[in-house]
Amino acid sequence: MPSQSIQPLQVPQSVSAGTWLPCQGLGNKTVHVFGTFVASLQVQYTVGDDTEAINLGAALTAPGYLQVPMVVKKVRINTTAYTSGTPKAALSAEE
Repeated sequence: MPSQSIQPLQVPQSVSAGTWLPCQGLGNKTVHVFGTFVASLQVQYTVGDDTEAINLGAALTAPGYLQVPMVVKKVRINTTAYTSGTPKAALSAEE
């Protein structure tokens, strides 16, 4: 039976992209966004090098979660608008 891992994702509190978090080889990946904030957070992924960021769904403006495709190599949070609060995010996956 696979074990569950939870890894924090960097969420910038300004308009900028967080650092990439490697997740290649992990199964059933989900990004969870939580906290109290007024911001737009775009979950992004890459399947190649770090220069090609692909948006995953629409930007989140409230707590929620997104399923991550299995072929993903890395994920990150791109803060596209920020007003206030402390947005947080984590990647949960099976190892």
